[in-house]
Amino acid sequence: MSTDGTATLPVAAPSPAVDTPLSPRVVLLWRVGWLIGTAVMLIPALIVAVAAVDLPAALRAAIPLAVLAIGIVLAIVVPNASYRHWRYAVTEEGVELRHGVLVRHESSVPHFRVQHIDIEQGPLDRWRGIVKLTISTASPASDGQLPGIEPHRAEELRARILERAEADDGV
Repeated sequence: MSTDGTATLPVAAPSPAVDTPLSPRVVLLWRVGWLIGTAVMLIPALIVAVAAVDLPAALRAAIPLAVLAIGIVLAIVVPNASYRHWRYAVTEEGVELRHGVLVRHESSVPHFRVQHIDIEQGPLDRWRGIVKLTISTASPASDGQLPGIEPHRAEELRARILERAEADDGV
């Protein structure tokens, strides 16, 4: 109520940008990456297990099995956690990116700094039906990358960001 007895309505604050997750299809690609890393780490573990003849056979067998078990667990846990923490939003000022499990990264690419936007799709991306959108600026420190977006969504984002970048160009 105001002082004159009339009711006042609260002024609506501008709504914050909606945080958008990546495509869930990216999780499988990240898992494949972890499994490839596990296979690479398994090679030295097997060499150590074969070369260490002075160790008991059970311990020699445990070395590669431990590497394999840890790699499989990490291939399941890390991509899921990474996916849960990856968010982006296109605001009036720019593109906001947030990601990271252990070390959190928050960055903003202002619209007026955007020079061009690339959409890239490698063979594994094609297999999963996703693309990577890269926002380039004059400064490499302020570039942004969205790994794992559906192609139609990437085109919409690209058009929207470039439209806002052109509108902000007259600074």
